[in-house]
Amino acid sequence: MKPISWAAAGLVLIASLGTPAKADSRADVQRLITTKQCQNCDLRSADLTAADLQGANLQGSNLEDAILKSSNLTGANLEGANLKHINLRGADLQGANLQKVQLGSANLIDTNLAGVNFERADLRGADLENAILASANLANANFIGVNLENAVLSQTNLKGANLIGSNIEAASYLSPEIEAQIQAIYQEVLGRPADYRGLKTWADRMGRGWSARKVRLKVASSREAQVLISQMYQSSLQREADPAGLRTWSRCLGRGWSLEKVQQEIENSPEARNRRSSWM
Repeated sequence: MKPISWAAAGLVLIASLGTPAKADSRADVQRLITTKQCQNCDLRSADLTAADLQGANLQGSNLEDAILKSSNLTGANLEGANLKHINLRGADLQGANLQKVQLGSANLIDTNLAGVNFERADLRGADLENAILASANLANANFIGVNLENAVLSQTNLKGANLIGSNIEAASYLSPEIEAQIQAIYQEVLGRPADYRGLKTWADRMGRGWSARKVRLKVASSREAQVLISQMYQSSLQREADPAGLRTWSRCLGRGWSLEKVQQEIENSPEARNRRSSWM
């Protein structure tokens, strides 16, 4: 009988021990996607790009080296999770709970972190370039060596945060006056409050010399504004908006008209009145 090679036996044992761990990890990923409930899960190196995890419970989970680019984690609970080296570029975490998380060397570029609770979180060496931290709670968080270039820190709680070695001077601050102007434009032109990405985009432009009027003209000519005008045509005229009509009403919105006024003008147009008279 051939002698047993303990080295070979050891390799077999290691392989056999590794298989269940991989299976458990795959099971945890499936559970998260299906139920959005995955406390203390093993999600290391998982690829969850563009995943819809709104409101998910990931408390205490291990997501080290995971990829969650462009994912939706709004309102998610990640308290105490291990997010070291995670890639969250372009993700939306607005209102999420990140208390006591480990985010060392994480990629948080272009991430929406508005209203996130980072209390006592460790973000040493993380990259938050262009991230939105408006109204976020960074109390007692570790931000040593964090890149904050062009990050929005409007109304951000920095009490007790350790910012040694971070380039906080490169962050941008949204003034209440500029925010009020942009919010008014969104309400009048799009009928809704401005999201934080919109606020940051237009505030940056205004910081480079754009007037509020120029911002309004751009918002009025946006795809979203044209969709709203098209919906008015469908509602009042029962047809698609023609290019000339879209240009006309977009210009009106840009010049100071509200959505309500545009709606009234379309409803009272000769075409709309003729349609209503034909029904009688």
